[in-house]
Amino acid sequence: MKIPFLKKKTSRERFVAWREKKRQSRGQRFKELRDQIYWARFLGYVGHYQRRIVAILVLIFLGSALGLALPFLSRFVLDYIVPKKDFSLLNWIIAAGLGVYVLHAIFRYFEQKLVTTFSMDLVTEIRRDLFKYQMQLPLTYFEDNAAGKLVSKLTYSIMMIKVLVETFAYVCVRELTTIAMLVVAASFIDLRLTLIFSAVVPFVVLYIRHLNRYMGEVAVKLQTKNDQILKILDRAYHSAKLFQIFGGGLREGDRFEEVLNQDKQFRVQRTMVYAGNAILIGFLASAVMLVALWYGGRQIIHKELTHGQVLAYMICLGMLFRPISQFVRATAYLQAGMMGIRNVFSIFDSTSPIEETAHPVLPEKREGKIEFRNVWFQYARGIGGLRNLSFRTEPGHRVLIVGQSGAGKSTVFNLLMRLYESSRGSILVDGVNIRRMLLKDLRAYFSVVTQDQLHVEDSILGNIFFGDVGGAEDPEAQLEKALDLGRKMELNRFISSLERKFSQKIGAEGLGYSRGELQKLALMRAASKDAPIVLMDEPTASLDHGSERKVIKIIKEHFQKKTVLIISHRPLPALDPDWIIVLKKGGIEAQGRHDDLIGRCAYYRELLAQATDAPPEPLEVNRI
Repeated sequence: MKIPFLKKKTSRERFVAWREKKRQSRGQRFKELRDQIYWARFLGYVGHYQRRIVAILVLIFLGSALGLALPFLSRFVLDYIVPKKDFSLLNWIIAAGLGVYVLHAIFRYFEQKLVTTFSMDLVTEIRRDLFKYQMQLPLTYFEDNAAGKLVSKLTYSIMMIKVLVETFAYVCVRELTTIAMLVVAASFIDLRLTLIFSAVVPFVVLYIRHLNRYMGEVAVKLQTKNDQILKILDRAYHSAKLFQIFGGGLREGDRFEEVLNQDKQFRVQRTMVYAGNAILIGFLASAVMLVALWYGGRQIIHKELTHGQVLAYMICLGMLFRPISQFVRATAYLQAGMMGIRNVFSIFDSTSPIEETAHPVLPEKREGKIEFRNVWFQYARGIGGLRNLSFRTEPGHRVLIVGQSGAGKSTVFNLLMRLYESSRGSILVDGVNIRRMLLKDLRAYFSVVTQDQLHVEDSILGNIFFGDVGGAEDPEAQLEKALDLGRKMELNRFISSLERKFSQKIGAEGLGYSRGELQKLALMRAASKDAPIVLMDEPTASLDHGSERKVIKIIKEHFQKKTVLIISHRPLPALDPDWIIVLKKGGIEAQGRHDDLIGRCAYYRELLAQATDAPPEPLEVNRI
């Protein structure tokens, strides 16, 4: 009879097991190496505050040393002053002790102040650099990562680093210094008893290692739940209208409650571990104090120790367990802090920023000429893209890029502004390859009107002159320029009807304003920027015929001296473009003028017929 668990493994099974063990070993070594790199980067930031760290360490040493005054003063009073009944010296000793502890409190105050400012400055610097780095990443980074997850890295993970500095590093150094000084003081009083008590140290170390491992697992779970909470909130707030219409709020509420309950469960577990630590250390403290009292009493009876020595030793033991408790609690934050470091600094490795040239070149003239030469691009998910795209626009021309959804129209704009990077081919602006230009110089060439009418939570004036647009102008000059633009675009009547005029606030979603009004504000922003090229992504989408005519009139009258590239899913004959590029499945189907394309491009005629048969439905107002 064969026993299954004693069955001899075949050579193949042994090889598979060995290979799996080898793979896990390599993965563990890689993880350790990666963590070492992250630690090195973190310590690089810490190194910026060397003087402050040295000051903190000096204050910790002085504060811990002054904290030892009580046991030695107690021994001196009982063994030397009480037998002599010297009341005058007793008064002086007590006064000196008060002075020492006042100085101790002052040192601790400035020590805490330095630690707090150091940790806040450190995390502020890391958060600032991380945000700047993220703003240099290609658009695909933000498309592949949920907003809630990115917010979590800049909030929860960063605060875990702050906890690592304040609760782990600082508390551990302070309490270890205090523990070391108390052990030395206790050894000075009775070395034999101190050595006996030190036998529990290995067990304490093993317990701390196990605690760190467990708290690391809890920290990972809490981070995951925090990411899920922020992701649900981000989706719910951005899609509140959709949820209310289709009743998705109830289902999302159930999911949110489930995640909250799981988060609560992990937090309760962590709190109970901390409570268990306090109870365990409290029990050990009581047991050790009783043993010390028993031992001290015997030594006094045998006249081997004085009353002052026993009291001083008992005070040292009593003072020892608070820093031990604080140290054990602080070590539990190590894994949480390490996870915060890993989450934050992994961003610098996950995606590379768009590479800037070391030797930038600027065009000799800012005319607005654009040229695509055999440009290829493929999205990571394998959907859409561009295939061998080549075209050229002349300065001051209006160029319409037309095609159905997914044809690659928006990709042209994203590649032109280097929000994406092409895989092959070259793109030139005024005769210079855009890869040879600095991003800030390249993007200064463009003014953009987006399809989704992007606005920030600011005033109308702040939205018109958002970012670098008109940044050098004072508010009065900006207001005068805005009034002139509003008059030309026939928008001043609408702005005058608002309670606060140009100071009226606009939400990020533009709620409370019609699409036509928002589109005109976007056109004002585009016109206010001194840029030779204007990119317009579906500027007439979702507008009724009246608003569409007004928008087309603004484009034709106020952007005559600029190169204007317009994306549209349907032909716009009323726009009277100088050139039309017809895209289909990432490639150019045809290009030319409107009359020419009608005669020789069946696909263009099909798009035109679809636009004629099914005009855009009126969608004038999006008011709440």
